Amino acid sequence: MTNPFQNLFQDIGYRKNFLIANNQQCPEDIIIQWRDFVQDIEDGYNCVPPEFDHDLNLVRADIDFPLNSSDLQEFEDHKNFCSAIHDIDKKFLSLTNEIKFLPIEWNWWQRRVLKKAGPEYADFINIHWTEKYGIRVEKI
Repeated sequence: MTNPFQNLFQDIGYRKNFLIANNQQCPEDIIIQWRDFVQDIEDGYNCVPPEFDHDLNLVRADIDFPLNSSDLQEFEDHKNFCSAIHDIDKKFLSLTNEIKFLPIEWNWWQRRVLKKAGPEYADFINIHWTEKYGIRVEKI
């Protein structure tokens, strides 16, 4: 049996804008998916940056919708959801560096580069960005 927070979270407005697009059924799915992606980063994400950007957008792009929903803010479960997402966001920030030359209009999480990564990601950045922008990724 779901609680009122989950019922509203799964309301058609939220499902249309978020859940259906990401094949997620409840807030815990979102938390798990974001946590697992950040764990993949910590373990040494190893795809080229365009693939990373795609994967990151799939996982993080729509989290702000339920995170900032005024309809959900009245629920204690929403506070727990927000707390879990913020904790994962902090870990993501600790594993990345800001790219200051990217447009400020981009989301904060889109303006980041991994500090450490597998060879495919690290080599791509180091070949294409080190000389031009001074950005270097440590290879794991």
